[in-house]
Amino acid sequence: MKKLLLVQENKEILREVISSCSSNSYQWEIALNVNDALNMLPNVNPDIIICDTRIAVKDIFLFFCKIQQKKDRFMIPVIFLPIESLFHNRKGDNTYTDKDANSSKKLEVEDFLQRIENNTFASNTLFKNPLYQNNISLHNENEFLKNLEKKMNFFYTDSNTTIAEVAEAMDMSVSTLQRQIKKYYNLSFRELIKMHRLKKADLLLLNTDKSIESIAFNCGFGSLSYFSKIFKENYNISAKKYRESFLKRNKVSV
Repeated sequence: MKKLLLVQENKEILREVISSCSSNSYQWEIALNVNDALNMLPNVNPDIIICDTRIAVKDIFLFFCKIQQKKDRFMIPVIFLPIESLFHNRKGDNTYTDKDANSSKKLEVEDFLQRIENNTFASNTLFKNPLYQNNISLHNENEFLKNLEKKMNFFYTDSNTTIAEVAEAMDMSVSTLQRQIKKYYNLSFRELIKMHRLKKADLLLLNTDKSIESIAFNCGFGSLSYFSKIFKENYNISAKKYRESFLKRNKVSV
C-alpha cells in the first residue's frame, strides 16, 4: 500500500479528499502547510507527496530546497494538483440532484486518482535514472549527455532510427554508446528513444491541436496503433483521454 502525504491548507477539502478516497489502496497522511509536511517527513517517509497548486510559490520553493538538502528525501516524487478545483463544493448549487452529485463526485475521485497514477509513473521513470539518484542534474557539463540529447532530438522523428546511426553521428562505436546509455540512464537505446518519443508526444498532445495520428507519426512511432499501445502501457490511460482530461482541467481552472 502506497503512503501518500497530502499538503492542503483547506481542512474541509482535506476531509473531502480523505473520505472520498478512503476505500482506495493508499495510506493517507495530511499536512496543513509545507512546514508541517517537512517536519513530518522523517517519521512518515511517504512514497509520494501531493501538494495543492494554490500553495504560495515561495513556500513551494522552500519545500523543494529543504527536500533536496537530504539525499534520502531527494527521490520522493512531489506532485502538484489543483485539489480544490477537483473537489469543489456544489452544496449550494440547486441545479444538481443527489444522483448528479454522486455521479459527479465519483468522476472527481476517479480523475484525482488517475492523475496521481499518471504523475507517479512519470516521476518513477525519471528517478530511476542514476543521475537523479546521485543528485546530479541532466543539465551539467557532461558533453556526452548534451551531445546525446541533440542527436536524439534529430533522430527521434524517424521510426527506423537505429543505434548504429546515432553512434556514427556521435563518432563512437555502438558498444561504447550502449555502455554509456546504460551507465547514465540504466536503459537500453530502444527504451531510451521510446521514452524520448513519449516525452515529445506528451508535449504535443497538451500544447497543440494536432491529431493523435499525426503526433504518433511526427514522434517516430510508425503507426497509430503502436503509439496507442505504448502510450497506454506507460501512462495507464489512452492518449485521447489524457488530452481530454487536460483540456477539461484547463477549462475548469480558467
